[in-house]
Amino acid sequence: MFESILPCLEYRMRFCANQSQLIAFRFLAGLGGSAPLSIGGGVLGDVWHPEERGRAIAIYSLAPLLGPVLGPVCAGWISEKSTWRWVFWSTSIIDVIIQVLGVFFLQETYAPLLLERKAKTLRNQDPEKASNMTFKTIYDKADERTSKAIFSKALTRPFKLFALESIVQLLGVYMAFIYGIFYLFLTTMPTIFAEVYHEGPGIAGLHYIALGLGLTVASQINARLLDRPYKYFKEKNNGVGEPEFRLPSMIPGTIITPFGLLLAGWSAEHHLHWIATDIGIACVGAGLILTFQAIQTCIVPSVPSWLWIPAVCAEYV
Repeated sequence: MFESILPCLEYRMRFCANQSQLIAFRFLAGLGGSAPLSIGGGVLGDVWHPEERGRAIAIYSLAPLLGPVLGPVCAGWISEKSTWRWVFWSTSIIDVIIQVLGVFFLQETYAPLLLERKAKTLRNQDPEKASNMTFKTIYDKADERTSKAIFSKALTRPFKLFALESIVQLLGVYMAFIYGIFYLFLTTMPTIFAEVYHEGPGIAGLHYIALGLGLTVASQINARLLDRPYKYFKEKNNGVGEPEFRLPSMIPGTIITPFGLLLAGWSAEHHLHWIATDIGIACVGAGLILTFQAIQTCIVPSVPSWLWIPAVCAEYV
């Protein structure tokens, strides 16, 4: 529902006449854009087994980070060759295409809802027998099926989980730190290439490709390696898998990220060739995605009954 309002708001921003209107509609668009981030991890947890989940989350987690990288590449040329309003035209068109594809191809994966629908179908197939029999799912509780109870629990569970689960707290705060570095880096790059290397918006925007390259290469390498430590430690633990078995890839990620930051910063400070700065930027992207994927794959199964809620907590922080 929230995702469906995003194209409308993006389209409306095309006609904003002042800064106040733009800020207001950007805020509302954030409500729509938050939906995939909130439920994406839970959907992957519903569909894939723990031993196969690493590759799926590795591919999924690339999109939220690759989007802010590709955006400036396009926006730099749009600002030079056209008007800023075409930024919102283009995103509206893409959003509409995604919505249409989603209507036809996306299916429900939440087990309690699927079982509830199946129980309802069984009741409707033979009403006479249904009057003498009770069809219930393992998730049914008499005091929890009202709309008020469902919405209240959906809104309060993430905050309760963040307050009570230490693994969600620690990884959520660390993910917030990683996101902070990422977006600070995104806003710093135009200044580096405009003031140090004296490049225009279009050419300066192309350097985001280095960040995207680091994100993509590290993500796809990690996608093929992420499940191996989990299977290894699971065998060592008598066949019992634990969420923390997903964390080994954080180790190279936490080393590569500061190395890339130092390389990019020192290269720009001493006016070295832009390729040295881009190598540092690519290393930052690689380190960030390794850390991000490890946190995502660890935090999703940390509360088995509510796979989507830990991811919501981490994204919220």
